[in-house]
Amino acid sequence: MKEGKTTDMNRREEIYLQGRCPCRECSGTRLDEKLVKWILDFEQKTGLKINITSGARCESYNREVGGYWNSPHLTDVNGVGHAIDFRIKGLKPIEIAFKVEEVALKFGGLELKRLGIYKYHVHGDLERPNPSKYWYTGNDGIPIYSKNINNLKDFLIQMKKEGRLSYDENVVFNRIIGNNFMADISKKENGKYLGL
Repeated sequence: MKEGKTTDMNRREEIYLQGRCPCRECSGTRLDEKLVKWILDFEQKTGLKINITSGARCESYNREVGGYWNSPHLTDVNGVGHAIDFRIKGLKPIEIAFKVEEVALKFGGLELKRLGIYKYHVHGDLERPNPSKYWYTGNDGIPIYSKNINNLKDFLIQMKKEGRLSYDENVVFNRIIGNNFMADISKKENGKYLGL
């Protein structure tokens, strides 16, 4: 087997392990294969590694972590979860959300249908946008939905106007919209910028 295929298979296994419900009662839960494909595709196109902080959840674990009763993290009858919460080392959640959007616009293909921006992570899933495509959860923990705004930049401009972004988020957002954010946040490990 070639090295590339071995690495891809190892990464796929790592994604499956990160995406399983972590409670002791569950066994055999996994992420939707479309999400696994999206993760592998995103990582291949950007050179950035996604760290899944939450994937598939059983009802008991979902309640324990305060998840919504109809969360796409919940496993279906086949033990499959349809959402991930994730981080990318060195990037703030707003930067991650913009990166996800840019990759979808530049390359097309499978894309996340909904993005939620939290203080320390981003939520992504393949569900129909309901109640909206985007949401932002500030320090108070209450989600604010984009409603009819279907553009991430416009939604965050609205959040900024309403004074909902923290100081740090304002700095990051201003940098993103004021610069070519691809050149700014797409760093390779050797310190050189990676442009897509």
